[in-house]
Amino acid sequence: MKKLHLARQKLTPRQQSFAEIYVAGYPDITKTEAAEKAGFSKKIASKIGSQLTNADLYPRVVSYMETLRDQKSSSYRDYLRHLKRLDTLAQKAEAKGQYAAAVNAEFRLGQAAGFYIDKKEIKVEDLTVMSKDELIKKIEDLQNEIPTEKTIDITADEETNK
Repeated sequence: MKKLHLARQKLTPRQQSFAEIYVAGYPDITKTEAAEKAGFSKKIASKIGSQLTNADLYPRVVSYMETLRDQKSSSYRDYLRHLKRLDTLAQKAEAKGQYAAAVNAEFRLGQAAGFYIDKKEIKVEDLTVMSKDELIKKIEDLQNEIPTEKTIDITADEETNK
C-alpha cells in the first residue's frame, strides 16, 4: 500500500483518475476514452492520453499505472491459483473415486469462473391497484399462510383518557 501511495504522489486528480480508469479498463478502453472519462475535454483527450502514457513526459503517471498493473496482475495470479487448486482437488477426488467431492469441486470451479449464475425471481404485487375487498382477501390469505402457533394475538382495550 505504501508503494501505491508513493506512486500517486504529486499527480493531479485527473491524472490519477486517468491512470486508474486506463489500467482498470485495459485492453477494452483506449487512451482517448480514459482521458475523457477522467474529465479531460474531447478536444485534448487524444493528445493528453498519449502524453500521460509517455514515461519521458509524465514519469509519475506511468509509475502509478505500473503500480496499479502490478496489483491487478497479483490479484489475477491469485485468482488463477484458486482455479488451479480447485481443478487439482477435483482431479484427485475423481481419481480416488470420490465423485461427490469431485463434482462439488468442479461445480465450485465453474462458479469461480462465472459459468453459473444464481437467478432469483421476486414477485411483487401492486397493492394500490387492488380494491378494498381484494386487499381484505389478500390479508386473509396471508394470515392463513402463517402458522398459528407462531403468532401472538395482541388486542387493545379502548380506554378513555379523562
